[in-house]
Amino acid sequence: MTLERLHQFQIALYETGEEELRVIAARLGDPKYKEGIRKLLLEKKLYRLLGLMIDPHSFALIKEANKNIDKLTNKLIFNGGWFPSRYGITVLDAEEDTYKYHPGEFPSGIRPYHLDRDETGYHLQDFEPEPNSLAFRIRQAEKEFMVEREVELQILHQMYLIKERIMSGDYQINPMHADLANFICEYFGYGKQEKIEKTK
Repeated sequence: MTLERLHQFQIALYETGEEELRVIAARLGDPKYKEGIRKLLLEKKLYRLLGLMIDPHSFALIKEANKNIDKLTNKLIFNGGWFPSRYGITVLDAEEDTYKYHPGEFPSGIRPYHLDRDETGYHLQDFEPEPNSLAFRIRQAEKEFMVEREVELQILHQMYLIKERIMSGDYQINPMHADLANFICEYFGYGKQEKIEKTK
């Protein structure tokens, strides 16, 4: 969300005249609410507000998707160090070490210990390393991870698809609340007609 859109979001919240929403508007611009527990509490309030505006079925699906995403994310992090997101999954420490100790091993735009995600799911990056190279061994580790965690990766992808579909506007809402709901979804990184594209 750009600073301009964030400011518009704050104005929209403030103009409701509701004290709780005005507090949220102020916190959106407060640096203390940009990270940590305060950010999580602010995001919880925004989700709750979204849940009051969109249809209950859609909100229930978002909550269930979030629950499963959190559960699978924790499992993948604590059992192998793979950090997933809606754009891909990476072993962050190993990636950083590869860049630090083996610069130039991977071409620009190709990440070690990483799988991309697009509308078809998690997959290997488009890169064929030289046999017996470090990049080749890393590619083998990525392939093994995909096989070992195939079920979890498929479920995680499906949960992200559900969340992306709804947060991109596939819900029922009273038109008078539509702009505010759009701002909330945009704050969380989603927007109308949002699609996941393959990372280059």
